[in-house]
Amino acid sequence: MKELLADTDRRLHFRIEPCGLQLTFPAYVYNFVEDVEARVLHHKIEGSGYPYRECVTRKGVDLLAYDRLFAQVVNDDYRTAIEIACDRLMHPIELENHLREQYEQYLEQNAEVILKVLIPENKVEEISYLCDSCLIPEAALADALPLASEEKMSQIVAILMEYQRSNFERRKHLPCLWTGRKRRTMKTREQLEATGNKILNSVRTELYLSMRFMGTGTRKSGICHGSVDENGRHGCGIYPVQSDLSAADLY
Repeated sequence: MKELLADTDRRLHFRIEPCGLQLTFPAYVYNFVEDVEARVLHHKIEGSGYPYRECVTRKGVDLLAYDRLFAQVVNDDYRTAIEIACDRLMHPIELENHLREQYEQYLEQNAEVILKVLIPENKVEEISYLCDSCLIPEAALADALPLASEEKMSQIVAILMEYQRSNFERRKHLPCLWTGRKRRTMKTREQLEATGNKILNSVRTELYLSMRFMGTGTRKSGICHGSVDENGRHGCGIYPVQSDLSAADLY
């Protein structure tokens, strides 16, 4: 890899197997500026590609140094910045949490421009990742959906429409605070709450019937688990009934 990078100043993309790591190295320009009076040639390097190449040694790639250079490529080439951010998030080998956040923040804040780049190139995997990670604000969909339809990217249209339905349609009826990555936490809480309610509902009747006084009460009232009374009510519920129970039956 080091020799390949040294041979060219153009942008290069590598896929490293078997780990699946994908790395993009930006382009750079190596110029000479002539100082006529001093009769000296000054070397001048433009672009972020050169410092990115310095992260590669014969022993391997310094991924920590690679990720720390992201601010430079953002100011230099936004298309390469998009590619680097997507690749590192989709293949987060040795990616530290605070550096992960810089990539996510960049994609979320520039989602509208990013979708205009990814959709014409039919980047289905990248767009699916952005949706799964809730990195696309609602405002960015206003131009993305018509663009995907115009480009006849039916798969991308379906992905974006499902993302819109799942994340934003509820706002028409219920207030919903959506702030990008926070939405993932909200969805996790909703899933946990729904699971807890299902478990509680499934065991509630068994808990009631296992109480010391409920066994006698249900037997004498003619209601038991799984039965149906004369009013068509299931015995698995708790209903007010008339009974000749005495206080002694409850203890």
